[in-house]
Amino acid sequence: MRIRSADRNVWTRRRLLSGAASGLAGFLALGRAPALSQTSPKKLVMAHIVAPPESSAVAFAEMAEGINKLSEGLEIEFHAGTLLTKELEVINAVKSGNIAIGDPGGAAATVFPEMGVFLVPYLVKSYDQAYKMFNGAIGDRLDRQFQDKYKLKVLCFYDYGFRHFWNNRRPITAPKDLRGMKLRVQPAKVFADTINGLTPQQQKLLLDASRTAQERIRGLTESVDTPEQAKALLEPKGMTVNTADVEAFRKVAQEKVWPQYQKEYSELWDEIVATKV
Repeated sequence: MRIRSADRNVWTRRRLLSGAASGLAGFLALGRAPALSQTSPKKLVMAHIVAPPESSAVAFAEMAEGINKLSEGLEIEFHAGTLLTKELEVINAVKSGNIAIGDPGGAAATVFPEMGVFLVPYLVKSYDQAYKMFNGAIGDRLDRQFQDKYKLKVLCFYDYGFRHFWNNRRPITAPKDLRGMKLRVQPAKVFADTINGLTPQQQKLLLDASRTAQERIRGLTESVDTPEQAKALLEPKGMTVNTADVEAFRKVAQEKVWPQYQKEYSELWDEIVATKV
């Protein structure tokens, strides 16, 4: 059995709806453009490891197309299903200036440990809470932190939905149903120069287009992240969809998991909990 984020994913869902834990994914980042591109027309190369119809690839392709149609002296050269096959490779290419824009996708917490707090199970309770955090003070703080520490500008935060349990042995509706199961999880422990090269109008265009892509990804994700849609999509493929007592899972997490990570992420923890919708 696995706990997987649908990273990413609308028509290629890789999870069976059951008890939902935190699993908010990554962010779109802008780094230093290579020297040659800074002396030529403003062409920004953007890489993403998965091609459409994966949800974020769809949104990022639309973002690039929309910017390019405006002819504001800014061009996005978008590569989906890039030869850069791993999230870490994409981010390293952004950091080194080989490409201008990329994202860590589902490996955000592996590449940027600060994002690990958002993987603590059941800490984030809803999409609305997550959106309010990432489009508010917490997102602004992380953006400033990543600019200072990694020299990357956050264009937007996006997610692939909440994590869900899925397996081929039995329904999971309560914490006790996990006993004896082996769990496979992702290996995460629980712009400056380019933007300053852009005109204020181009900066606004890029940020606005990123937020539009953010909303597109959110819409695609939430459109399938319900028991009804999960049943409609997965039961014809021979899978059984079960809903779970999420509060029971949250109680276990609060008792067994939260204490350790509350200390590790103390700077953001209280602010996350205090984010109300």
